[in-house]
Amino acid sequence: MYNNTHKLQHMGRLLIGLMFLVMGLMKLMNFDAMTGYTASLDVPAPALMIGIVMILEIVGGLMLILGKKVMEAAKMLALLLIVITVVAHRDLAAQANVSALLKNLAIIGGLLLVASAPADDKCTCIKK
Repeated sequence: MYNNTHKLQHMGRLLIGLMFLVMGLMKLMNFDAMTGYTASLDVPAPALMIGIVMILEIVGGLMLILGKKVMEAAKMLALLLIVITVVAHRDLAAQANVSALLKNLAIIGGLLLVASAPADDKCTCIKK
């Protein structure tokens, strides 16, 4: 039987997973623009890098949503977000980068909480 803590953990995991899924799909739909932006950051092989990030976001988001290998998915997404933050938001003189840095740190914190929650691949707490 699940208590309210388990329900909240599952809902948090679903919301974080949804965010990564949507961000990955947005990269797919705007691949050329994302590649151009990534090239402007002097990232080598920008199309390849966007492709890798897109796949990791979609797969990782789905893993969180479906409750499959949750700890591994959360750790992978946290590591990915650390790299993205360092590469894309390094100019802290720009207010937008400071905001993005703080937002990403909060998401990383949420992913670490997801990774530390008891392993449970069944999300039976949500009534159908």
